[in-house]
Amino acid sequence: MAVNSHETAIELAKQKIDLMNYIEHATGVKAKRRSKSYVFDPCPFCGKKNHFFVVPEKNFYHTFSGCGKSGTIIDFLMEYEKLTLQEAIKKILDLAGAELPPGVHAKKSRQTHQENGETKIQIPQFDFTEMIEQLHANVAQTTYFKERGLSDQTIKKYKLGFAEDGLNAVQQQFQLFQNHRNFLQMYKYFLPVWNEEGKCHYFIPRIDESSVPQYFESKPSKTFNLPQIPVQLFNDRYLKSADTKLLFITEGIFDALSIEEFGYSCIALNGVTNANKLIALLEEQIDICIHKTFVLVPDNDMAGQNMMQTVQEGFRKIGLSIEICKLPETYKDVNEYLQKDRMGLEKLLTATVKGIQEREFSSDECVASYLDIYCKEIMNAPTVPISTGFPDLDASLSGGIIPGLYVLGAVSSLGKTSFILQVADYIASQGIPVMFITLEMSKKELVSRSLSRQSFVRDHRQAYSAIDFLKGDVPEEIVLSTIESYRNTAKNMRIEDSSRCLHVSAIREQVETFKQRFEKFVVFIDYLQILQSPNNRSDKQTVDFNVTQLKLISRDFDVPVIAVSSFNRTNYHHTAGFESFKESGGIEYSADVIMALQLKGMDKLATISDETIRRENMNQLKAQPIRPIELVILKQRNGISYAKSDFSYYAKFNYFQQVNAG
Repeated sequence: MAVNSHETAIELAKQKIDLMNYIEHATGVKAKRRSKSYVFDPCPFCGKKNHFFVVPEKNFYHTFSGCGKSGTIIDFLMEYEKLTLQEAIKKILDLAGAELPPGVHAKKSRQTHQENGETKIQIPQFDFTEMIEQLHANVAQTTYFKERGLSDQTIKKYKLGFAEDGLNAVQQQFQLFQNHRNFLQMYKYFLPVWNEEGKCHYFIPRIDESSVPQYFESKPSKTFNLPQIPVQLFNDRYLKSADTKLLFITEGIFDALSIEEFGYSCIALNGVTNANKLIALLEEQIDICIHKTFVLVPDNDMAGQNMMQTVQEGFRKIGLSIEICKLPETYKDVNEYLQKDRMGLEKLLTATVKGIQEREFSSDECVASYLDIYCKEIMNAPTVPISTGFPDLDASLSGGIIPGLYVLGAVSSLGKTSFILQVADYIASQGIPVMFITLEMSKKELVSRSLSRQSFVRDHRQAYSAIDFLKGDVPEEIVLSTIESYRNTAKNMRIEDSSRCLHVSAIREQVETFKQRFEKFVVFIDYLQILQSPNNRSDKQTVDFNVTQLKLISRDFDVPVIAVSSFNRTNYHHTAGFESFKESGGIEYSADVIMALQLKGMDKLATISDETIRRENMNQLKAQPIRPIELVILKQRNGISYAKSDFSYYAKFNYFQQVNAG
């Protein structure tokens, strides 16, 4: 039997669209690999964890338990975006056609997907502003919004709309839907989402339940997601405003509008599955959001509780805190509370805000009451500096390393990785656990460097380079004896490679896990500029974001974090300063201690006017087997602001020797 050409086109379209890529961008959730499958947490349908899987090879999703969803891209569009079968088919044909948006790519191998990194779907943007204005003009024709407890002031502020013909009024202007007129007519109420510029590019249509025909076998969804356009969060513009200090979060728009009735700012997720979109937006605006107070008001059902857990976990991962405002159990959500007991809701919100303010400014948290706690802490558990293994440097650092963010920069070939690795090994040798996060070198390369240095320290005459160890050119008895002498140090060293820690949020998770096992430890990161950002940012924005997050990690877990930074090429042949650091703004202001390695006598070399001669002199020094190096302290928040320590760097053996150590 001949295959229908239309069916063939549909099958080809389903195969061309990368299902996992599409779900990642539709939900804002990054998939995690599990054997041959990838898991999405939480499930985009029911909000549960660890049961929604995508199999890239088959372009198919399924769940093991819970909501029981499974299918192809068409099923996902129908279930998640509430499209009809015809709408879903039309959408995949459009996506797989010649006008395929750059972000939605044809299905590729997982390796190619990872090499390309995160891509973004370019969604067509509609301007519904004028249409919403027209629909708002009809609002006097309905009492629906007032029946939901909303005042004229709120209805006018958000320009809530009404159309007797429902979504057919939208269809006349934008041709978005494939549904029958009778279906579109049921959605008569319009809840616009306004951006910071006063434009509406998204709205939520709400059903008029009295308009549902009796012949409908199942009750339609109360809201209808717009096809071709991802769901947007209501009032997410508040996240970008530094003026909004306290911000409530709810699941639905009517819940958010109910809170806005009392003058409080509120965001709505427009569905429990959008919690991760909120977290992504918070990360984008983290510099502003760290100064806000967030209050989540979950619904009193299982979905609301799952949303609460997802939001709390997301806030924790990005270093933010969130308050929980619990509704009385007699009410399902905020809007029901507003309708049945307006005064009770107002009292709850007022008490919640007052409680937060009291906790922020109460006498229990003022400095005077903290003095007794402070006294006990410094008497019973004082901060004990951790030695770097270099006495002269320790003296300049007021005794050694303490909790805070340290940044060490240098040009190439001066041994910045070798230096922090030697410090890390020394700390580990003293019985203090070390987490060394390497984003550039492999664990094998780092261990080879440590063994090379160890062989040099044991016997200068029988020392071998890291490359000797890697190539297998070291006698077996030397390898075994060197490993044995390094073993006790290695017991306290944990090396994490880039596959697990490319994002600072992953570093936070690793540090949190480490903190559960060890009270005192040190974190090293090599190096800063390789850390990625959660969104498309400039190099400077990425570094600023990551430096801020690393500072928060050091503060939240009371741990020293030491990060390596590269230098600007324009400063390669000049003395080290703040301007030497790539994208130095965030480093200069966020780091507690900033240090740099440079050639000894760099201040004199920098005065040579002839650049060619200056470069030659520097290259001659860098080519020496024992290089004269000085470490310069450029900033120290809690100590001397400028100091130098001299070292001899045995580059072949990755070993630094302090010149004035005695």
